[in-house]
Amino acid sequence: MTDEPGRRFELECESRDPNIAAVRTCRLVAPVSAAERDDYWLAEVAPPFRGQGFGLGAHDISQVIVATRLRGESLFDSRDRPIPIYVARVTDPSVVVTKTLKPDQIKLILWGDLRPTA
Repeated sequence: MTDEPGRRFELECESRDPNIAAVRTCRLVAPVSAAERDDYWLAEVAPPFRGQGFGLGAHDISQVIVATRLRGESLFDSRDRPIPIYVARVTDPSVVVTKTLKPDQIKLILWGDLRPTA
């Protein structure tokens, strides 16, 4: 895993809802360890996703876990095409502190694409 905390991307998620599909800034915060994968990252998104669209009421989602959708891909491959990713929300706040997770501590909410920014 290449450590590049602070790296910024444009995040565009697949959704018919224009509020969800709007392009966001995604900043990598820290790598997150998991038994089954080594490419999870804690990331901050701005503007946050509205929590109401995910059954969370007024609790907006500003921190997510991102990981590549395709095996063998990396968020850090230099390329001219978007990087297909999964976007998950953290369901257990200890993940943010420990930077480790088990599958039941996150919930997949979206698919999207990351594009590196200059």
